[in-house]
Amino acid sequence: MTKWRTTKPPPQFLTICWEDTGEGDAAVMRQARLCLPHRLEIARKYPSARGCGQIGDSCDLCDGREPRTL
Repeated sequence: MTKWRTTKPPPQFLTICWEDTGEGDAAVMRQARLCLPHRLEIARKYPSARGCGQIGDSCDLCDGREPRTL
């Protein structure tokens, strides 16, 4: 009898960007490399969130880094 091993896929950290309001309610673009739970959180909060086609090895928000302003 063969035993099947189930393994979770490694987490994927993808870079996304979104439009946010900065000082004086001016529109600014933010960018961050995020894990799936944080990507979902940003996507729910900011309808403008889009993938940037880049991958990484850690989540900016999990590691305490702020999103970058573009």
